[in-house]
Amino acid sequence: MTLSALTDTARVRMSAPALTANMTDDTIGALIQDASLQVIADRFPKAIRADSEEFDIRELAARYLTLHMATMDSAQGQGVMREKVDVIERDYADKTAKDWLNSSTWGQMYLRLFSKYAAGGPRHVVIQH
Repeated sequence: MTLSALTDTARVRMSAPALTANMTDDTIGALIQDASLQVIADRFPKAIRADSEEFDIRELAARYLTLHMATMDSAQGQGVMREKVDVIERDYADKTAKDWLNSSTWGQMYLRLFSKYAAGGPRHVVIQH
């Protein structure tokens, strides 16, 4: 069984052009697949209703989680707060008090959707093949 991607490369790129500028479509596609699997495992509903309209909450959650995972490959995602080139110097943020999703704005947005719309329960599940 092949998992259908819940969002697409164009939407991810439009949401964060600076973050995704140096990423290939293949890399973004792989992150989308991983995020889509996690969104389904986190039991997001297919859609939500607000003001008599339906919205695809899974797409939004997958996009936020994809962008969060993309930040993990950046200097900021690795905790670099400041760099100095001449006499090589680098300052790191203390991330010991933050869990993984709270380490980026995109992860925090995903957590907000999770707490509001997902079914709750365990954050990670094992999917047997």
